[in-house]
Amino acid sequence: MSSPQDTGRTTLIHSERLTPSWLWWLFVPGAAGTMAIVLLPISTRAAIAGAVCVAVLAGAWLWSFATRVEVDERMLRAGRARIERRFVGAVTVLEPAELRALMGPMSDARTHVLHRPWIRLAVQVEIIDPEDPCPSWLISSRDAYALARALSPAAPGR
Repeated sequence: MSSPQDTGRTTLIHSERLTPSWLWWLFVPGAAGTMAIVLLPISTRAAIAGAVCVAVLAGAWLWSFATRVEVDERMLRAGRARIERRFVGAVTVLEPAELRALMGPMSDARTHVLHRPWIRLAVQVEIIDPEDPCPSWLISSRDAYALARALSPAAPGR
């Protein structure tokens, strides 16, 4: 998951897709089944068609929350946001309690947040660019320790 691989332009040091966990996917058959039950008094054909439509829409909606986190020799990409690694300062792995605190009472509205509720760990990345109004990034990660190692000064590209 975080082993280096050649992408043609630069070498990926860390890459992960933040897809919903299997428990979240249980929503799809639940929503489809509910639609089937609602439409069953009309007809079996309507119930099946409605269930299929709801399953496709619910699955697409859930998949829309999946995003990528990548670190290569030059850049950190978290979803659509990207920053050059030379502007990355201290990186801290956040356990669930620390993440809750930084997402709640200790939050800073200027922080860039890429949070997925089905992922328990995160990293806080200090931004040292004097031109950037964002003091830090908060990024969910299934392998937060590997992400922190990839962003460390000893990692390739730093």
